[in-house]
Amino acid sequence: MVTEEDILDAARLIRQRYEDCIEGFPFGHCIDAAYDLHNELAKLGIASNVINGEWIGPVGKLKSLPNWGRTHTWVTIPSFNMIIDVTADQFDDSIPPIHMESAPFGKGGKNYKYRGMSSQVTPQEAKRFKGIGIPTYVQHEALTKNRKPVFRRRPEVRVRAHRRRA
Repeated sequence: MVTEEDILDAARLIRQRYEDCIEGFPFGHCIDAAYDLHNELAKLGIASNVINGEWIGPVGKLKSLPNWGRTHTWVTIPSFNMIIDVTADQFDDSIPPIHMESAPFGKGGKNYKYRGMSSQVTPQEAKRFKGIGIPTYVQHEALTKNRKPVFRRRPEVRVRAHRRRA
């Protein structure tokens, strides 16, 4: 059985990977980090969703960009009614590096305004992806390359030319 601690461990792993590789993290990396966390959760067999929306919490250190504003991406875990965000601290120092918030799925939360879902792993898919993660497009193509097509070719129909009898 998966616990909140398992989810936190996955979030810590993603956060550490990014901090080790990217200077200036987390600013501007919410999309990549959310998708990586989404994939890590799929490896654990946890259904989750990547959500696009707006940060409506504190913005003490927000470097407002003309086209971005407070646009943000995070992960929800419906079975836990939870939002988990590994980049929320880009907005304010009062936000912890891994921010968790209780929220009904699809409704946003205290600091989040929901706009739409950009990726979803259902509970059935989470079982299938457990241990391997979400296949990339290239992996998907390789897996399905030798598969027979779903559609079948229609049998050829020959039409005889009809002659009028005189």
